[in-house]
Amino acid sequence: MMNISQHTPDISYTAFQYYPFNSVVGFIGSEDPAEAAVLALCTAGFTGETVGILHGEHGIRASDRRVKGHGIVGRAARALQNLSDQETALLQRSETEMQKGSFLFRVRTNGNREVMQQVRAILKDSGGYFITFYHAVGTEIVDN
Repeated sequence: MMNISQHTPDISYTAFQYYPFNSVVGFIGSEDPAEAAVLALCTAGFTGETVGILHGEHGIRASDRRVKGHGIVGRAARALQNLSDQETALLQRSETEMQKGSFLFRVRTNGNREVMQQVRAILKDSGGYFITFYHAVGTEIVDN
């Protein structure tokens, strides 16, 4: 069985995650489909520089919507995001999904619409759901 961590960036899962500008974010419910998505992303040319995965308690801490223990910058970032009901709902959904054991995928696309659609298709083909494009100025939910 392929180890997801072999194909994803060497990120600190306890490091606070800010807004995923120009990225596609989606969830995959279990390990085997998540591994299939990683393989498909790697085959399509995505690298550890552009793909991030959060999972479990470490993922919940990294996306921490309550910003416990992340300092003043983290609190300021979340305060701005919490001004929007949609942003608050997205953060809550992320926490809920990871509590259920889902894998949160974040793939940077530099705002390229074709790349966004490619990532969406890869995640969807692997059972991905609640796929969202995070633009520089807002979000677009493309698959529930």
